[in-house]
Amino acid sequence: MKKELISLFLLILVTLSGCGSRETGGEPLPAIQSQQSLYVPEFLSLEGENIDYDGMRITTDTLCYLSYAWSEEIQYYELLINTFSLQDRTTGSFPLVWPEGPRNQAMTEYTFGEDGSLYAIAQTFPTEEVEPGFLLCKFHPDGELIFSQDVTEQLLANPETGVRINAMETDSRGRIYIAGDSVVWLYDEQGEYKGILSPEETASGTSASEQDSSAGLLISGLYRDGKDKMYLSYGEAGYGGPGDTLAEIDFDGKGLTEVCRDFPTVNTFSPHPDQSFLMQDRTSVYAYDPAAPEQAEALFSWMDCDISGQSVLGFGQTAEGRIAAVLKTQDRSGELALLTKVSPEEAVQKETLVLGVLTGAYNYEPAVVRFNRSNEKYRIVLKEYYNYENHENFTLEDALARLYADLVSDHCPDLLEVTGLNLTQLAAQDVFQDLSPYLEQSSVFGPEDFVSEILDTYTFDGTLVTIPYAVFLETVMGNAGQIDPEAAWTPENVIALADANPDAELFDGADRNDIMNFLMEYGENAFVNWNTGECSFDSEQFKSLLEFVKRFPETMEYDPDRPSTPSRIQSGEVLLKTVELYNFDTIQIDLETFGSDAVCIGYPTAEGGRHAMTAIFSYAITSGSKNKDGAWTFIESMLSEEGGSNGIGFPSVKQRLENCLEDAVAVKYMLDEKGEIYLDENGEPVVIGNTSSVQYGDGWSYTYHTATREEAELILSLLSNACPSFTFIDSGNEIRSIISEEAAAFYAGQKTVEETAKVIQSRAQLYVDENR
Repeated sequence: MKKELISLFLLILVTLSGCGSRETGGEPLPAIQSQQSLYVPEFLSLEGENIDYDGMRITTDTLCYLSYAWSEEIQYYELLINTFSLQDRTTGSFPLVWPEGPRNQAMTEYTFGEDGSLYAIAQTFPTEEVEPGFLLCKFHPDGELIFSQDVTEQLLANPETGVRINAMETDSRGRIYIAGDSVVWLYDEQGEYKGILSPEETASGTSASEQDSSAGLLISGLYRDGKDKMYLSYGEAGYGGPGDTLAEIDFDGKGLTEVCRDFPTVNTFSPHPDQSFLMQDRTSVYAYDPAAPEQAEALFSWMDCDISGQSVLGFGQTAEGRIAAVLKTQDRSGELALLTKVSPEEAVQKETLVLGVLTGAYNYEPAVVRFNRSNEKYRIVLKEYYNYENHENFTLEDALARLYADLVSDHCPDLLEVTGLNLTQLAAQDVFQDLSPYLEQSSVFGPEDFVSEILDTYTFDGTLVTIPYAVFLETVMGNAGQIDPEAAWTPENVIALADANPDAELFDGADRNDIMNFLMEYGENAFVNWNTGECSFDSEQFKSLLEFVKRFPETMEYDPDRPSTPSRIQSGEVLLKTVELYNFDTIQIDLETFGSDAVCIGYPTAEGGRHAMTAIFSYAITSGSKNKDGAWTFIESMLSEEGGSNGIGFPSVKQRLENCLEDAVAVKYMLDEKGEIYLDENGEPVVIGNTSSVQYGDGWSYTYHTATREEAELILSLLSNACPSFTFIDSGNEIRSIISEEAAAFYAGQKTVEETAKVIQSRAQLYVDENR
């Protein structure tokens, strides 16, 4: 019953002239932007269809890439070499002339040489004339075949393990390096086999020819630097440390010389002209020498150039000194960015606004990039308070404290992404600007354009704090035969339900901490008033909750043979279940579990059951902002985007929500080549989608169907009685941490309930006094 919606949100999202940058609220990072120069971007669209953006290669002055297209002449798809000149912007496209014809082989790995030649491994399909195997091919930039060598004998030295190629590279002489799991095959300029080498041989003295793919050291990459040296990286199988070992390859001697350890293979590299490498870590670009990694020089950050580092597929430096980067766009196509180094005086100046996010800043980079590219007056700088990759001794709790401190200081950000934050607590401190006047005066939206229940949920004492792009919902489902849906769902009624069903678990596998979190998730306000600062954890009501929670086990042992949760609910062994809703299909399996008596009762509070609403892509203007009009321009821009939440969640704009509902309940059928509905063997129309299944180990299963209007309307009915979710992390809720720490002695029989409640009251009151 742990809350998973925030985690789900962070996992799903991977993708949504002034320059935006990114700061951190934790330990300071090295300065990225030089005061003497900036990199100004120029963005170019890449024409064509069916392009392999991941395999693009930037040479000194040309972008090389592959695509495929249908050929009327041969009535088959053919591969094309494409070139784009980075100097005169001319393009070229040439079909590959395969040695066995385009139908008889498939490319499994390829790379481009510095002159634009294509080197490829092709797997051949068996015909009457050709045995199955592998070919090493080299093609001229115009697509003509230069050579083709059968390399089956080398690559398939051990047929039982098959062939797995991890990387392929060439040096300036045209020599070819092909990396498998544990060995590198070496070929000369004509594709002639010259032997193999392996890190295992270097480490143990075992001959590479005696090894197989189960070797302990696995190769993770091949790299050519700006001095035309070749390297490979490797590490132990299953190794989870910070990086691998990097070794320089001696082609003629078939040996390796270790250069450094902890080589950051998670980053991407390209040759640095006349030096070693350019390296990018999804945030910044560096000049990197593996022999002196501690001296890496930060050149610029991607966000300084209106580029999200997460979108960079490949990059390199041109002969003219510009940086060229291949980017994946939101519609899964691509574009090319050319970055030119200029002085600060040559860059366009804009008014800067700071957008604060607690963590996961990369989720918001695409939105910031789109705004910065399109707005001529303002630019957004991201300030992340906690970065999972650079936190060291700086904890998430430290970051949360620093964020709260900034909101009431001169370091206050102009905007704050509020997903998961305790808005009840923050709104009581008057740290937010009321968005209602901006919405009423907007030429783009009016209050009537939004779902009123969502606006009401994020209005505190008359202040509209934020307008989410979309929301998730979470509720608790039970059985109407055991719970009166007309009665107020209070903690007292939760206790009564447990008393009436002594042999059943309240939630499947719930321990004490789970039950206390369930009771306090949205019931905390019964004991804390953030407006007045009063606490009442020494009340009889709270003491009764401590007594109730004590009944539950301290921990629950996992039993792999225990029936599934749906089975246990249907047998009466479990009474309640949390239900997470992020589209109109997600309620189906829980309705099936509880049957016709299913009721969404919500979380207990003193006033009755409430459903949880989690805002996603939700921004607030801070009271301390020095440019509130500019901040509203950003919010208005974000709310105007179509598809801004990647189709996940329930949109706050009425029309978008209605469109989502109609699309969800529309039954879609498979069509044949004539555009008519396709019928199965029984003459029934074949429905598209919504047919995925869930199968549990005990045999309980469910197959999804197209959402019904009744299911959709049930979900939307929860909006009218929802409250904002603020549990970004349980450890971020200090009051619940206090309860957990102090109640442990009571559960263990070391303190009375009165003593425990008194200590909790004292600590909680002190915390509230310090944080109002």
